[in-house]
Amino acid sequence: MKRTLLCIAKYTVLILLALIFLLPILYVFYNSLLPYRYVQTWAPISVWTLDNFNIIYSKNFPSSTGGR
Repeated sequence: MKRTLLCIAKYTVLILLALIFLLPILYVFYNSLLPYRYVQTWAPISVWTLDNFNIIYSKNFPSSTGGR
C-alpha cells in the first residue's frame, strides 16, 4: 500500500511539472493565432487566424541579417 502511494505521488509531481512547462507554450501558441489587437486577451475563436504565420513565411518578410 505504501509503495503504491509513493508511486502515485511521484507521477502526480511529474504531471504537475509537465503542466508547468506546457501551459506557457500553449499560451504562446494561442497568442500566435490572434491578430495583434487581441494579443494577451481572451478572444473568441472567430478571430483566430493563421495570417501571422503567412506574414512570417512570405518572401517579403524582412530578414534579421540586414537584407543579405
